[in-house]
Amino acid sequence: MAQEDYDAVLRGTVREHREAKEREARLDTKAKHIAEAILRLGHALYHDPARVFFEGQVHTPHFLGAGLFRDSDYPNVDQIKRLTAELRELGEKRIGLAERLERLGGDASQ
Repeated sequence: MAQEDYDAVLRGTVREHREAKEREARLDTKAKHIAEAILRLGHALYHDPARVFFEGQVHTPHFLGAGLFRDSDYPNVDQIKRLTAELRELGEKRIGLAERLERLGGDASQ
């Protein structure tokens, strides 16, 4: 392989690896936000379920909610399945790109 071709392949692989890591980090952050919301809801349900209110629910005099839970904070199971599947796919891609970088003599730690 000519040096120019090698350099182009190396640059492309570095770029793809960096983009995969960035996308993986964004999805990981999204997963953590979902987990935090689920933990807050679980804590409230465990300790005082009658005081759990979602958007659009009417508060009652005897059960005033301490906090309002937004529907948008709680994806359904299919959305979580898609998110975790995408994280696995990206992880596999990133690992494959890192291995290719090592074979090319590049640095995958960046």
